[in-house]
Amino acid sequence: MIRADLAALLGWVTAPAALAAALLHPRLRPDWRARTGRVEAGVEPGCLWIHAASVGEMAAAEGLLGAVRGPVLLTADTDTGVARGRAIARQRPRTAAAALPIDHPWLLAPLFAEARPRGLVLVEGAWWPNLIAQANLRGIPVIRANARPGSTTWLPGSRWWAGGVDLTLARDPVSARSLSARVTGPVECVGDLKLLRPIPPNPLHWPGPFWVAASTRPADEPAVLGVDRREPLLWAPRHLERVPAIRRQLAGRRFELASRLVDGIVPPEVEVVILDRLGFLAGALRGATVVFVGGTFDRGIGGHSPAEAFALGLPVAAGPHTHSHPHLFEQAALAAEPAALADALARARPAVAARVEVERLTEVLRSLDRPGQECSPRPWARPLAPLVAASARIRRATRSARRRTLPVPVWVVGSDNPRGSGKTATAAWWAEAVLERGGHPGIAVRGFGRRRVQLGVSWEEATADALGDEGAMLARRGFVVAAHADLAAAAHALVGRVSHVIVDDGAGSALSPDRLLAVVDARYPTARGPLPAGERRPGPLLAHGRVVHHAVDGFSLELGPRDRVARRVYGAWHRGGVEAVLPPGPLAVFAGLGRPSDAISDLERPEIALWPLADHQRVDRALADALGAWAGDRPLVCTAKDRVRLPADLAAAVWWRDARVEIDDPPEEWFR
Repeated sequence: MIRADLAALLGWVTAPAALAAALLHPRLRPDWRARTGRVEAGVEPGCLWIHAASVGEMAAAEGLLGAVRGPVLLTADTDTGVARGRAIARQRPRTAAAALPIDHPWLLAPLFAEARPRGLVLVEGAWWPNLIAQANLRGIPVIRANARPGSTTWLPGSRWWAGGVDLTLARDPVSARSLSARVTGPVECVGDLKLLRPIPPNPLHWPGPFWVAASTRPADEPAVLGVDRREPLLWAPRHLERVPAIRRQLAGRRFELASRLVDGIVPPEVEVVILDRLGFLAGALRGATVVFVGGTFDRGIGGHSPAEAFALGLPVAAGPHTHSHPHLFEQAALAAEPAALADALARARPAVAARVEVERLTEVLRSLDRPGQECSPRPWARPLAPLVAASARIRRATRSARRRTLPVPVWVVGSDNPRGSGKTATAAWWAEAVLERGGHPGIAVRGFGRRRVQLGVSWEEATADALGDEGAMLARRGFVVAAHADLAAAAHALVGRVSHVIVDDGAGSALSPDRLLAVVDARYPTARGPLPAGERRPGPLLAHGRVVHHAVDGFSLELGPRDRVARRVYGAWHRGGVEAVLPPGPLAVFAGLGRPSDAISDLERPEIALWPLADHQRVDRALADALGAWAGDRPLVCTAKDRVRLPADLAAAVWWRDARVEIDDPPEEWFR
């Protein structure tokens, strides 16, 4: 607890400088919303949170992903690390990527509240005191992966300050011995995770042999320029900001930028190709005769990782400074000075990759099977909760004085949680159950996203403009629907046309319900706390029954005899207006839901890319074109709720389905 308090104090002291950096620094400013606490869409509750500082650490995170099952959240500190994380997320199902918020309890709270991670994995030297302290407070296990001793490991008091880590997985025996003496908690050696990173095909097509200068720093450049070899060179600077300087140094030589090559084909006359694209180096090593690893002529760096080269069995040469990865550079040919690099390249021999304890790594990660505690996304607003509750009591007293009854049964679906809990799906199930029993139900909705203020009814116009997206979706399923901001007015419009009125999200309306079903999201059963700190609406929800959604993947509730669990999703796939078989292979999914990740959690398919939209977001012509270009040859998939607000040509091209839910053995008292 003392450590957490000191971490919070440090966060208070450093937050102003960190906030200024997020707003002003050119490499941090593009993600300033995420760095100041905004949660990016696509984060799936119960995920494994993996944090890597930058591109190098993200390579180790990629190796780690092979042993992970279930949803993942990737975060990074630098802009290049975030970009690499997002590229990984586009290719891996149930994976989201974002910039790490500033290390302050209030700014970290929204991401902890949304993700409820089952574990926090810090890759290599990534270390933020408040991030660890907040995980400890929520009962979330913290693991250091691919760990090695860093400069801060040897500071006085580092053993105490570095507490809060449940397990340290060192990348080599030397690091394991050093860390055992300097950190708390058990330390195990499982090997270098970068050796597990999947290496893609080479994006470049060379006319013959070539050699590589990989992840070079300014101190490495004189050595590379001094090498005279017959093969052409692939030069990959560590930071793309060095590309203009390298081009100036290559004056008089025939060079080309990789981004300008047509279909990646390298012309025979080119002497040097500069790799000016992030995330392509690992694949670009394939087929090289020898690889020089940069950062090894810079004592402050101590060499970047040669893991990808070793994983491919390539010869490796390096400068004299290899203390960052001594276990890997044991097999490299070293040059004592820049002028000796050509000789080291000639002496280099193919390397043998070290062994990684994959089974132990998988065992550790699979033991992380319980989500963290439910918590508030806005802890700073807790003092305001009594004021909001008092205001709600006044509104309820006023509403009860003018409560309205209707001449038909009124059945209400409500929830303490306003976002993504499953209220509309439950209302549709209830209406179908009434139809099966010979009734004629109608559904009253608020019609979020409508462009009209007046009452909208499905028998006049069943569009998203008139009924909102959820109302239009229900109307296209054949239900009678009325939409208005005043649910009592919408329900009254249905009288005379239906035998039962079902009100979607109507627990706080002025209607007097005959039956009320409470919908609970098992992932956030208390709606993350009372308003305004969380989303739980003030006042008791006196229901006749409870329907629990999303009780999967470690999320469960103690269910009573009046509870039923919904969330068995089914429904035929359609393309346009007809049934169609969803093609196999990768999918491109876009969704504008309360939680867009819900759109992919029910799709057990590999390689699902997600484009999250804001809830009820309309798709204009520009966004429709962007979605089509993004999908490419992949089937473009959306939800039935999204389809009703698409332009006609896009609505005819997407695959979609009515995701319906079933409730086993509902009690007959719900229908009396």
